[in-house]
Amino acid sequence: IIAALAAARLTADEGVPVILDDSLGYADPQRLERMGVVLDLAAKEGQIIVLTCLPERFSTVGRARQLRLGSDTGLE
Repeated sequence: IIAALAAARLTADEGVPVILDDSLGYADPQRLERMGVVLDLAAKEGQIIVLTCLPERFSTVGRARQLRLGSDTGLE
């Protein structure tokens, strides 16, 4: 994940979006907390899109904005 964030930042002046699809599924709570800090810092410089069925896994990402997809939102 850190390599993808670095590569995205180096790709263009503004960076490119990074898409993480259900990442950190087997990470322990301490690693999730540390990665939340990393993602939060990276989000200052670029866009990070995280697709997950467990949004609480990324609760430590301070600048995160959640968008729910599914039949109850009309965003299927």
